[in-house]
Amino acid sequence: VFLLSLGGFPPTAGFVAKYYLFTNALAAGEIVLVLIAVLTSAVSVFYYLRLVVMMYMKDGTEKPSFHASAFTYTAIAICVILTINYGIFPGSLMEAVQKAARF
Repeated sequence: VFLLSLGGFPPTAGFVAKYYLFTNALAAGEIVLVLIAVLTSAVSVFYYLRLVVMMYMKDGTEKPSFHASAFTYTAIAICVILTINYGIFPGSLMEAVQKAARF
């Protein structure tokens, strides 16, 4: 989920961030900058998906010895929920960001 968010896939917070960034850059007339950003985003998605393929679709030679605690799983679950929540309902986050920008 987090790699998808970094890649800017909907419905994640990364998509909302890239959407606002690209639309505001286009409104400011920075077309070349937006094209460069879109191309670098596409390249980054290639590497993110390559990492996912390496982690889950290739046979490993040994089993991982990592054992996470319940606190770790809870923290990850909360972050996943917030990442998807801010992707679907970005209004509350955007209001807080705009208030902070005015401050």
